[in-house]
Formats: sequence, C-alpha cells, structure tokens
Amino acid sequence: SDLPPLPRVALLPLPMARLLLSATLLQVHSAATFDLPCSLNGAIGASGSCLCAAPWTGANCSRLDIEPQPDEYVPAYGYAPNVTSWGGNAILGDDGKYHLFVSEIPGGLFEWTHKSQIVHAVADDPMATFIKVDTPLTAEAHNAAPVRAPENHAACPKCWYLFHIGASNSSSHFAQRASSPYGPWHPVPPPFGCNNPAPAFSKEGILYVVCSSTQVYQAGPDPMDARGWTHIAAIDERNWTDGKYLNVEDAYLWQDVEGSWHLFTHRYDYRDGYPPNPSEVVPVLVSGHAFSPDLRQWHLSPDPPFPSSMTYASGKVQHFATMERPHLIFDRGVPTHSVHGVSPIWDQYGAPCNVCDGRPGTPHSCVVCKLTKGYDWTYTVVQKLRSGPRGQYYELFA
Repeated sequence: SDLPPLPRVALLPLPMARLLLSATLLQVHSAATFDLPCSLNGAIGASGSCLCAAPWTGANCSRLDIEPQPDEYVPAYGYAPNVTSWGGNAILGDDGKYHLFVSEIPGGLFEWTHKSQIVHAVADDPMATFIKVDTPLTAEAHNAAPVRAPENHAACPKCWYLFHIGASNSSSHFAQRASSPYGPWHPVPPPFGCNNPAPAFSKEGILYVVCSSTQVYQAGPDPMDARGWTHIAAIDERNWTDGKYLNVEDAYLWQDVEGSWHLFTHRYDYRDGYPPNPSEVVPVLVSGHAFSPDLRQWHLSPDPPFPSSMTYASGKVQHFATMERPHLIFDRGVPTHSVHGVSPIWDQYGAPCNVCDGRPGTPHSCVVCKLTKGYDWTYTVVQKLRSGPRGQYYELFA
C-alpha cells in the first residue's frame, strides 16, 4: 500500500540530532508508538519532521545508519579461508559466542542447487572472522535462516530453529530445532511448501514465517505440529515489481522493541549492469523495506534501506555487484549489525559488471554476477550499525 505524504527533515549534526530525539520523543510519545510516515522507525516531532530511533536515519527513518567498516576488516565467512558462502545470520549464545549459520558452497555459487550446505561457525564478536565448528545440514541445503525462541515460547523455551530450503540429510526441507546451537537437530515437519522461509518470534513467543517474501503464516503452540499453522496475510509487493525487470525475493522478518513488524527483501532490477541502466537511481538496487503495525497491513518504503557498497573508515568505498540475504543481529531487541551475502565483482575487468551474464534489459546484469561461471565466488559480510546504548532511545518507552 502507498504511504501517506512524507514530511521533510532538517539534517542536524549527529550529536544534536540524538539529543533532540531523546527530548522530543519523551515529550510527545509517552506510550510505545512510532509513526507510519517515519517507517515505524521513529516519531514525528513538534516540527513535523521524523525523529529516528537507532539504527535508522533519513527523512523517513527508512535507511540503516551504518558505521564505516574498519580498514582492517576481514569478512565474516568465506574470504579467509577462501570458500564460497552466501549469507546467513549470527545469534548470541549462552556461551558468550556468536553463532553464525551460513550457506557454504564448495566450488562457487553457480553450484548451489546441488552443493550448498549449511555450516555452523562461531566468533567472539560479530565483526570478527567466524571459525567453522560443524555442518548441521549437508548438501543440499541453502538459505540458512536461524532464529532463537524467547523464554515464553512454551513448546521449547530458548530453543534454536534453523530454517532453510533443501532437504539435506533430514526429513524436512523447512526447518530444524535444537536446544543448543551445537545440536542435535530435529526436523520440523513442513506444514506447506515454503520458498525461502523468513522466521521471527513475537514478544508473546509465537513463531511467524514469511514464505516467498509475500505469504505470512503463524505457527500453533508447537511448530512441530504441522496442523497448527495458519495463513494470516499476504503482502502486496506490486509497487516494487513490474513483471519483467523489477523483482523481489529472500525476505527477512523481525519485530522491533515497540511491537511493529519489519521485512527486508532483496529488491533488484535486472537492468542494473553494463551498459549502465538509464533508469537507475542507485548504482545497483539491492534492497527493500516493508513495515506493518500488525503483520496484516503492510506498507512498502520507496527507499532502499541499504546500498550495494561498504564504506571504510579511510573513506574508501567498495562496490559489490550485489548485496543480498539481509539479516540483523540484535542486542536486547535493538539491531546492532547487519549480515549480507555479497558478490565482489565490480569494475575489476574494465566496467561495472561487464563480465556477468545477461538478463532482460541488459547483456550484463549485476545481479547475475553471483551465478556467472568463473565469477561466482561470493562471501558473507557483517556491518556495524549506529545503535548506541539501548537506553539512548528505547527506554523512553520501557
């Protein structure tokens, strides 16, 4: 659905903006409410402008506020040692380590349909390089999407769920469950066909899953009971697609600390590539953000929440042919890092994406670089978000 007219915002130096945010939200929002014109990521202040909660920024609180990458940064998985990986997510465990579940593809992403496996790796910090521990799902399993249950999830408090596609060595092509990130893993019976499942728990301990980036399902008291799942909504993404060039896939779902729901997607344009797309508004479109107060009425932001590039502390910008599989790492409900699968192809061969296979609208499409034989090495990166201390924003509503 279309958003109401969006207010303009006066850009302030970051410290002043944060001080103003805290003071204004305290005055005008004593209850836990954020506003639709602010993408449910902030509140409209007395001036009529959006005041954004971390880690969001922009006139409509529609863009992630990403910190510069450390110049010495080594990607999370698949860079050193060199092995193709394609995103996943990391969750803080009771052992104090971050547990990354990531898709690993020996031989390149071109081989994902029969070689992809899901690997478990650990690190002490999200910005560190993760070390492989074990392989919960051997080939073929792909698009790792882990989530941890809250304590009030009656069926299995604090259990780990690992959603995926591909049946691997399991009887389920949908999800696995374990009491520990080290397993053993038990198959969750598939209640229906679900392409690229995007799971998230509500504050009430209920599990929800978005399939194919548009269909929203709710689990019963125990997700192991395939009969307990119900379809509750469909997300209308037609404003993002045109049936030919513009497409949407690979959702990531979460509920924020105010109770609103958000969805990241891989939103892309086949025409972004070489020669350059005359219709482009960014070098490469890679992301979309939708938001909802109740999981049923959804709003599509016109603004990409993140770009297809990383900026380093030195000012260097690294462009990617694509940046996909978006996930978030949280600290007490507040996003602190984003996780992505990236294709490092850009202009190493003369012009952006000029070695990549074609798609409708261009002979060399950036989004296809990841699957172009010989150029299909991809890896997984983590970026730190400007979250700040939790109390800086959200405890105003606690």
